[in-house]
Amino acid sequence: MDIVTGGFTDAFEEKVGLNAHSGPNGENPFGFESATRPGGTRYRLQVTCLAVEGNLAAYTTLVVKSNNPDFPPGTRFVEVVRDSGLPGGEGDGWFIFDVPPADPDDCGAALDEAAEAEDILSGNITVIDAQP
Repeated sequence: MDIVTGGFTDAFEEKVGLNAHSGPNGENPFGFESATRPGGTRYRLQVTCLAVEGNLAAYTTLVVKSNNPDFPPGTRFVEVVRDSGLPGGEGDGWFIFDVPPADPDDCGAALDEAAEAEDILSGNITVIDAQP
């Protein structure tokens, strides 16, 4: 399986927990992400698409629970991560696009963006690319 997991603080100072899996060709994606922003805004998101290439991953999320009226349940995002492979998550990166994906089932289009993802402030991201 392709796997993306992590517990980290992103550049927006959100605390994020991520656990996403799929088959080696991106089939049958599943998983969840939770995020808590400073001030108490909380999200629970379902992973609906996952694309992994080496140490980079892109995934689509669907908000299933939120206390933020700007991003209610049903909102979709595209997110990208980078696993640097360095100890302690140094050089790992994450970014979210606050626009709905053009095709929620084609998150791989965002893989190029993962290499340039903003460094996380702390924590660790692990990306495992299963070979078909």
